[in-house]
Amino acid sequence: MSAGETLFVVMMLLGVLGCAVLFIRAFSEKLVDCIGLFGLLFILIFVVRPGAIFLLGYPPRPDFIPDFRGDVELLAQVELLALSCLAGVAAVLATVRSAGIFAKLFPHIDTPHANSEGIERALWIYWGLSALVVAYVLATAPSIARLILYVRVEKGLGDATLLSEVLPATLYLTVGYGLTMLQQQRMSRFWSAIAAFLFLGTYTALTGSRNSIVLPGIALTAGLWLYTGNWRASIFANKRPRKDIVMLGLAFCVPLALLFGLNLYRLMSVRGATITGDMLNLEEIMISMNMNLFDGFAGVAKLISNGLPLRDGEDFYLGFIGLIPRALWAGKPEVINSGVQVAQLFIPTRIFGLPISSPGEWYYNYGWFGPFVGGVVTGFILRAIQTRYRDWMLNAFSLVIGVQLIMDLIQLGFSNTLARRYFVIVVPIFLFNVMAKWLQPKARPRPAFRGAFA
Repeated sequence: MSAGETLFVVMMLLGVLGCAVLFIRAFSEKLVDCIGLFGLLFILIFVVRPGAIFLLGYPPRPDFIPDFRGDVELLAQVELLALSCLAGVAAVLATVRSAGIFAKLFPHIDTPHANSEGIERALWIYWGLSALVVAYVLATAPSIARLILYVRVEKGLGDATLLSEVLPATLYLTVGYGLTMLQQQRMSRFWSAIAAFLFLGTYTALTGSRNSIVLPGIALTAGLWLYTGNWRASIFANKRPRKDIVMLGLAFCVPLALLFGLNLYRLMSVRGATITGDMLNLEEIMISMNMNLFDGFAGVAKLISNGLPLRDGEDFYLGFIGLIPRALWAGKPEVINSGVQVAQLFIPTRIFGLPISSPGEWYYNYGWFGPFVGGVVTGFILRAIQTRYRDWMLNAFSLVIGVQLIMDLIQLGFSNTLARRYFVIVVPIFLFNVMAKWLQPKARPRPAFRGAFA
């Protein structure tokens, strides 16, 4: 490798790192808001992961992706495409200060200081539906050992599959409610919410849905650190709350430990109930955090450089029409997830997914200019989310929903699956908000005061 090629790759890595840090410091009004989380995720995927491949020699994962470790031009190309996406996001954030009406695309849950009966009643309904799903699956699954295959692959719930989508929403709404009770010092209800989260989270862990547990866990530990001590007085005095550094460490370590434990469970379920040394190394932790999105992107970029034709926007078109029921459109094209379509490029005989990240999808569909356009669209969405949930330091639901939307809905930008994920992640929050307002008891009017001479 020549010195010029090495310098080029290093400059690309530093460019992505510098732009992501710019988001955290210049565009985040608070310590770390939704845009800061997006920048942090970008650093992990497009700086840490390629750095490990380039400097430590980690092979691409999954194993069927062609080995591109020695192809420094390909690594530089992928970094340049990622940087162009980030530049599109930065251009919007630097010029658009408020999302305006676009913020209405995301629900906002108002939390009254003391009276939250409507929220509690709506949450009881979600708890009841989730408990029914858990009971049904546990009663009909062939065995606990085949539960992941039964629910996620064989779709054993049948007609009740759509009902099971209430489970992830219930988990993060439960965390939002629990943190609200913590703020109000109603500790018995706080611990009840934690117990419900642990019960439903344990079942969700068995189905292999890591994000549905880890992301509410991140919001929970962040809230435990944020909403304790002198937080309210400090915020209203326009000062940063003084926090114990130990609690801050726990806020980072607990979600990482949870993620590591779930990854260990996943490996044990695949390789047998034996813990081996290769389950505990840095590479496996990277894979458990989905940092190999970079690998999939690089693999597709290599195929495109070898003559693979572009998709010309078909993935995004199919992503939107996938929401239309086939009963209303009998001739609707077969909707195949972009990750599944990409995986079949490498192994045509298997049906599984290989996500390539939002910049990768825009590049695969529109070529070199695609990631920048995708970044511009993503910038508007990020500003909308930031505008909608800018009260996250006081409103626990805004904290939890903001974490969930960035890490599970937006991830690395506008993708072809965003429409479907919006329906699964955001629509249940809208329904919950409507129910909470409808079930909130009406305030009784106070009788008029009659003086002695009335």
